[in-house]
Amino acid sequence: MAGRTTTVKAVCPYCGQPLANASAVQRLQRVERERAREVEKLAKEQAAVLGQRQTEKLEAKMQSERDKLERERARLGETERRRVAREYALREKQVNAVADDLKKKNDDLQRRIEKLSAPARGDFNEDKVFNQLVGAFHADKITRVAKGAPGADILQEVRAREAGRAAGLIAYECKDVARWSNSFVAQLKHAGALHRTPYLVLVTNAFPAKKDGTVVYVDDGVIVTEERCLIVIAGILRAQIIEMQRARLGADAREQRTAALLHYVTSAEFKDNLNDVLATTAELEHLLAKERLDHTKVWTRRESLYQAISERISEVEEQLRVIVEEPPRPRRRQASKAG
Repeated sequence: MAGRTTTVKAVCPYCGQPLANASAVQRLQRVERERAREVEKLAKEQAAVLGQRQTEKLEAKMQSERDKLERERARLGETERRRVAREYALREKQVNAVADDLKKKNDDLQRRIEKLSAPARGDFNEDKVFNQLVGAFHADKITRVAKGAPGADILQEVRAREAGRAAGLIAYECKDVARWSNSFVAQLKHAGALHRTPYLVLVTNAFPAKKDGTVVYVDDGVIVTEERCLIVIAGILRAQIIEMQRARLGADAREQRTAALLHYVTSAEFKDNLNDVLATTAELEHLLAKERLDHTKVWTRRESLYQAISERISEVEEQLRVIVEEPPRPRRRQASKAG
C-alpha cells in the first residue's frame, strides 16, 4: 500500500487562515522580525525615557539637597558672623575702656605736672647730680644754692687737696624737664657771670631737636650734657682747672686753655672716647650687679647652713640637758647566792 504524502499548510498566527504559498510565509516571518525589532526598539526607547526621568528626578533631589545644604551653610555663616561681630564689639569696648582709662590717667598726670613749679621739677634731677658730685670728688667743696637765690643750682669748688686752696669753680644748672628751651643756656651764662667762672655745665634730659641723639655738646661756652655723662665731664674740667693752677697761668692763658678744652669736647675724638667710657661703664655696672646677685646667693646659702648647724647644736644641747636633769634610776639588788 502506497504511502500518502501529507502537506502541512502554514496558517496566519494572527487570524488563523491558511497561507497560500511559501512566499507568503516568508513575508509573514519578515514582518514578524521587523515587528520584533520595533518592539525591542520601543522597549529601549521606553527604558531610556524611564531612565532619563529617573535621572532627572535624582538630579532634582540632589539639587534640592544642595540647596538645603547651602541654606544651612548660609544660616550657620550668618550665625558665626554675628558671633564674631559680638566678640569683636565686646573686645573693642574693652580696649576703648582701657584707652579711656589710660587717657584719663595721662591727663591727670599732665595736669599735676603743669601745676608743679619749674624749680620743683628740677629738684629731682638736682638731688641726683649733687649726690653724684659729692660721691666722686671728696676733696672739693660742693654746695647747693638756696632756692630763689640768684645763680646756678650747684657749685663745685675745685681743690687739688681736701684742705688745699680753691683752684677754680664749676657751676651746674639742672633741668629735669620734658622740653628744651634756649633760655636754659642764657640762664646759666648769667649765673656764670655772677659766680665769675667760665666753667658751666648744663645737665638736662631734654635737648634741642637739631641735637637729637647727642649726649654732650657746647652752646655759647656752656657744656650741655646728659646726667650719665656728668662725672666724666666734671672730671675733665676739674683736671684742667688743677693743671692750670699748678702751671700758674695768667688770665689770657687760662682763657685760651678753656677755649681749647671746649673745642676738644665738641670733637669727634672726644665723642668716640666718651662713648667708649659710657659703654665700659655700663658693662661694669652689669658685672657689679651680677656679682652682687651671686654674692647674695652665696650669703643666703651660707646663712641657711649656719642655721642648720645651729639647729643641730640646739638639739644636742637639749638632749644633754635631758640626760643631766633626769633623776638616776635605782639599781636592782643582786640576789645572794645559796651557800
